[in-house]
Amino acid sequence: MNQAIVSHPDGVHFSVEPLKPDTVSVAADLCDRCVGKNLYPTEYLREICGRPEHFFFLLRTPEGKAAGYYYFQLTDLDGMAAFTKLDRQSLSGLCPADAVVANLRSIGILEDFRGGTLSLDLVGYFLNLLQTKLHADLAFCVCWKPQGRIPVNRSLDVFHFRHLTDVERFWEAVPDLECPCCDGPCQCAAAIYYLLLGGGNRV
Repeated sequence: MNQAIVSHPDGVHFSVEPLKPDTVSVAADLCDRCVGKNLYPTEYLREICGRPEHFFFLLRTPEGKAAGYYYFQLTDLDGMAAFTKLDRQSLSGLCPADAVVANLRSIGILEDFRGGTLSLDLVGYFLNLLQTKLHADLAFCVCWKPQGRIPVNRSLDVFHFRHLTDVERFWEAVPDLECPCCDGPCQCAAAIYYLLLGGGNRV
């Protein structure tokens, strides 16, 4: 899948491509630079590459330069409860027990390409994919909340995500994670948001 994404207002066409064994190192470098070193290390990305429930895409400029990435995972309520560290019952009222759940794991845009609508275009593209092609019922987003601020707040507002709860020190136990805001183990909270997708209805 090499699909064009238009970044307004300049109209530059970026493209997305799925992670491949020969682009794992590029993806790991992007993750290190965008969300903190060792959150998604090379070994992890190599492990998920090609696994049908994991969807990791590189974002490239028209010249082929890596500009960012998007990563989500298809799971169920049990898997989402385990990931969010929440009781399953707190999630079960949001959708049927057999719902297809999307865990929107991570988005990263390199600094040179920020400031426009590229991240919104990227989120919108994959939300549409989740609905029209993958027929997901519900999407969760575990958002980094350093010093009480959510960097992806604009996307949450534009696409009408709803706040569920916050989890303190969400990434504290991630081995070797070098948080851009913390000295030592990450002390940042996570804000957990969700979006009802309807299992195939277009956003």
